[in-house]
Amino acid sequence: MIRMYGTTDRGKVRTMNQDSLFYGTNANQESIMIVCDGIGGGNAGDVASFMAKEVIAKEFENKEVSKTINQTKEWLRYAIEKANDEVFRASTTNVDYKGMGTTVAGVLFSQNETFIFHCGDSRVYAMYDGELIALTEDHNLASDLVQAGEVSVSQASSHPKGSMLTRALGVWNKVDPSINKIKNNYQSIMVSSDGLHGFVSAALIQSILQQEISIEDKVHELILASNEAGGYDNVTIIVAEKEGA
Repeated sequence: MIRMYGTTDRGKVRTMNQDSLFYGTNANQESIMIVCDGIGGGNAGDVASFMAKEVIAKEFENKEVSKTINQTKEWLRYAIEKANDEVFRASTTNVDYKGMGTTVAGVLFSQNETFIFHCGDSRVYAMYDGELIALTEDHNLASDLVQAGEVSVSQASSHPKGSMLTRALGVWNKVDPSINKIKNNYQSIMVSSDGLHGFVSAALIQSILQQEISIEDKVHELILASNEAGGYDNVTIIVAEKEGA
């Protein structure tokens, strides 16, 4: 069994919280964690993140049992594409929502396998043998330039448009999520918006996840670390651990 806990915090600077999250277990005893970080500034980023989270969560609640790994991946792609369609339709038919969009990142625990998915710069991390590993590559210009060999990692970090997203939900009429099955021998797994990893070092995140405290306390310690780093952004975190780990 998987134990999960997550929460979200506005931070110290933003006037509103545009992040959304969901975690739960369905009738098939599958579990899911979802984090969405709304984009579009004042243009209803909070609406986009809430809408995307709700669409995927509802599809998860009604999900049939997958018989193969490919079926599970196909279901994830279907749910994410449906969320993209809903947000894109709203953004193109309602002037108040024009230009809105959202990132998405998450984990699906299905049939004794673990799958991760994301679009944008929200991330999935896992602890393997006591080491924190980032399991997702940000879908932004900086990451694309590094992968293309056009700039170094240090150059990308200071690129003026490096944080510009190259994939997200609701911004374009098509979406291309990254979906992968991962090794199951992790001690814990975490989904976070960039309000965490954008300001808190990987070393500090790892040290908090390694503490002998509850997952609830770990999540709250991570939120506190983000706010102590300035609280410049909304921060959302979900942590999962295997029972008895």
